[in-house]
Amino acid sequence: MIAMLVVALPIILLAISYAQDFYGNNSYTMHQLAVKTSTIFHAKMLSGIIYLILSFIVFAVGTVITNAVIFKFLSIERIMRALGRAFNEFAKIPNYVENMNSFTFWLIILLFFAFALIGTQIYYAFIVTFGNNKFLRKFGKAGIVLSFLLVYIGTQIVSFLTLLYMPLSIAVEKTGGMMVRLSITTERFIGVAKSLKYGHPAPIPLGTIIVSIVLTILAYLYVVNQLNNKKSI
Repeated sequence: MIAMLVVALPIILLAISYAQDFYGNNSYTMHQLAVKTSTIFHAKMLSGIIYLILSFIVFAVGTVITNAVIFKFLSIERIMRALGRAFNEFAKIPNYVENMNSFTFWLIILLFFAFALIGTQIYYAFIVTFGNNKFLRKFGKAGIVLSFLLVYIGTQIVSFLTLLYMPLSIAVEKTGGMMVRLSITTERFIGVAKSLKYGHPAPIPLGTIIVSIVLTILAYLYVVNQLNNKKSI
């Protein structure tokens, strides 16, 4: 529970900072600066990404120290050896995929983390911005809570529907021994998953990933448009 709070706290603080700077006590000064409001938003996104990366590093180091020094579950050396072995095993994944090399694998991992960091910034920015539209603004701070609930429920429904009905996924097929082959299929993710035999690897919901990227782009365009439209502030 403490770990979940520590991970969630930076995102909560960033959301509060965003709300204060663009819609709260600092909004008048912020919108008087001689640059587009969207430019300030981009700067806040960049600083927020750096803030999140540093918070994850502090959390990881703090977790190691807590386990090794305070509770004495494991020594720092044993923890580092275990992490090293885990990383080496993770790095071997491309060796078991016929149509993927190490460069492509690490590029995908890098893009995934970049999307997660940028998407997090856009996610809370959209929630705060949507919570300050003409309708939800009437509810005061509760408007942001309503915005969060609407966005969360909406994204969950969309994700569920894409898993059920979107005809796009990545099949993971065994080709002999430990080797597998990845192939894009127009079958639904749930359809591929149902046809799996015991012990076969599960498919990857490519449709859900693409929909998430599209929704993130639309959310970004909405936030930038609202911030540049000073009449909506």
